[in-house]
Amino acid sequence: LTDLPEVAAASQGRPVFVGSGVQRETVNRLLPFCHGLIVGSSLKQDGVLTAPVDPLRVRELVGLVRDNSR
Repeated sequence: LTDLPEVAAASQGRPVFVGSGVQRETVNRLLPFCHGLIVGSSLKQDGVLTAPVDPLRVRELVGLVRDNSR
């Protein structure tokens, strides 16, 4: 989170994707500085990479992204 504003500025308009640290708690701070998110374990049951995807976690994260795009 601390380096992302600098990376976004240095990208000179090229797409920036965040692929680490994407969680419900961080989406609001990440989205202003990137074009997309790569999400993994935070969408899994209990945040465990090998667990199945948790539909509730997916809905919550998608809702946050949609709220930030308005």
